[in-house]
Amino acid sequence: MTATRTLLITIICWSAIAWFAGPPGQLLVVLPLLLFTPGYLATRALRLEMPSGLFIQPALWISLSLSIIALLYQWTTVLGIVLSTPVLMMVTALCALGAVWQIWRAASPPANRLAFIAHAPTTVDNPQATLSTTISSYLPQILLLTIFGLTLWMRFVQITDLALPSWVDSVHHALIVRVAAEQGAVPYSLRPYMDVDTMVYHWGYHVFTAVTMQLSNIALPQAILWGGQVLNALHVLTCAALAAYLWRRPTAGVVAGLIVGLISLMPAYYVSWGRYTQLTGLLLLPPLIIAWHRALHTRTINWYGCVAILLAGLSCIHFRVTVFALTFMTVIGIIWLTQRGWTTLRSHSTPILFSAGLTTALALPWLIVLGGHLLRAIDQTGYIVTEASYNSINTNLLWSGQNPLLVTLALVGSLWGIKRRSLVVVAIVGWFAGLIVLSNLWLATYFAPALGVVVLLISLQHRRWLIATCGGVLFFFNPWLVSIPASWLINNDSIMIILFIPAALLISGGVCWLFDSLYTWYTQTGIALLPTETAMRAIGGVALVAVTIWGIRDLQGPSSGVVNNNTIIATSADVAAIDWVAENTPSDARFLINATTWLPGADRGIDGGWWIMPLTGRWTSAPPLLYSYGTYEYAVEIQERNRAIIDFQPDQFEQLEQLIEQNNVTHIYLGRALGSLTPEAFEGRKGFTTVYTQNGITILAVDQQS
Repeated sequence: MTATRTLLITIICWSAIAWFAGPPGQLLVVLPLLLFTPGYLATRALRLEMPSGLFIQPALWISLSLSIIALLYQWTTVLGIVLSTPVLMMVTALCALGAVWQIWRAASPPANRLAFIAHAPTTVDNPQATLSTTISSYLPQILLLTIFGLTLWMRFVQITDLALPSWVDSVHHALIVRVAAEQGAVPYSLRPYMDVDTMVYHWGYHVFTAVTMQLSNIALPQAILWGGQVLNALHVLTCAALAAYLWRRPTAGVVAGLIVGLISLMPAYYVSWGRYTQLTGLLLLPPLIIAWHRALHTRTINWYGCVAILLAGLSCIHFRVTVFALTFMTVIGIIWLTQRGWTTLRSHSTPILFSAGLTTALALPWLIVLGGHLLRAIDQTGYIVTEASYNSINTNLLWSGQNPLLVTLALVGSLWGIKRRSLVVVAIVGWFAGLIVLSNLWLATYFAPALGVVVLLISLQHRRWLIATCGGVLFFFNPWLVSIPASWLINNDSIMIILFIPAALLISGGVCWLFDSLYTWYTQTGIALLPTETAMRAIGGVALVAVTIWGIRDLQGPSSGVVNNNTIIATSADVAAIDWVAENTPSDARFLINATTWLPGADRGIDGGWWIMPLTGRWTSAPPLLYSYGTYEYAVEIQERNRAIIDFQPDQFEQLEQLIEQNNVTHIYLGRALGSLTPEAFEGRKGFTTVYTQNGITILAVDQQS
């Protein structure tokens, strides 16, 4: 029996044992199934000619799986098919059986290879191979898997003290996941929890988490928190795959994975914000760039189809990351055109148009919803425009963690690459520069006049009057005549928090050049202490171990700053109180909770009471921030109610009683956080009975007869 088949049987046996160990064990089985099998089957169906490189195939499987799940939900929703738990179990089982069958067939002798790792030359089934040669063949894969394992362990260590996911986004993510699981469809409507009938919010992450929760029987908070940390760690593999592909060096992949997993504060810090949607979207970005590059350089319709699936799925997962990806694709396309010439574009026009058309067709229902929302909102003053302060650069965010070191090394790598005339560096720097311009559109008013003058002079010289007119128009597009306001779509902070990707790519290339220089120096000096290859591996090994230990120490513990205590809204005491609410109050109970000011026109909950709606389905006076997708009147009603609670003073108790009566409030949740509503404000007041008081949490029942 081949090594791959033996490994496959071992995985199946361990999966069976884990499945019967309960929900955590079932999660260990479900997550790999969902993250790898749909994508694996898709690559087999597309018959993609895979490039050699470190973990490129698994990266594509992950991204395709996430896209396929999102697109499956989209189209079953359109067709009225409910993806209930039994249906999901059947579909997942069929995918698992299909993957097992394909792997079993592909592993038949003598063409066996551990295809799930990479296209590295294998000696596993060679009876004359030694253990050392086998390890040597797979050393980059072993190193990257070790880094991934350490990163995954670190991600779970970092959330040890979290009772519920952190900050504002996590609350509405939880509600959307709950609705998606209950409806078995895309959660456009949030009823019966909120009066929102068309939620125009990217939902790809939420349906994936809903499937995970339904199949593993794990609780909603753990599905979000644990699943999110797994997605976080997987960035090690996807970024490593892109680095190895671009630089054509496995070493680059190992270095990029190390930076993303164990050195950079991002994306680890995403857990403090609950940025799970962007985290998921960014997982698709590196494989999408690989697929796009392969499509351009092979002119294979299969790769263009792969690009379409990834791009359509990404649009459902995170719109902003879709813009990031399109920017990178545009830069790569421009470089490709400068190399091949415009005649090449004509020969590629058909597959490119096919890919664009297929992307539109696959995402059409979602694009229609987005377009409808945009048309309805187009008359709203300031819908796209926002205050300039929203686009200000948060220097604390920019220079957080090891960013000063990473930015410095990335700049060194950029300069080195420019000196070497590296097109890869041009692509990465061009991508990041493009993002900076998109987040600061006013910069275009400085570039456009200069470009306009050049176009005008050249076109006049060649008597191209139409082009000259365009150049003249660009000349008048200057900061003295045109003022471009800031936009909420892409701001500087959104660019800063993805800095880890271009930094990892640039630094990994620089490290490869550094080793090339060391190799040349060592060879030329004639030092004979060790053979050249052995010496380079020794240097690399020592450096890798040292940096890994440093990274683990830096990102571990409270001092790491990965989990920001200021973003923790709920504690274990809140979880116990919410469990009590679920077991001891009717399903139509209505809770008054504390609120506080957050963003203009958006007030948030202040304590664990804000989690009551997502976790128990009970009504709360301050719902998740998704109410902005409801009618204008509904949003104003919630904002006014929140403002009344925030501004409450003890001498305004009559107004509070009126608020309670108007909203049919049955209970009041008072947490540890200091809000305007406190237990002392209700002491001695008739009509209020304390029904729960533990660990600083107080719940009052409102006497409906008062």
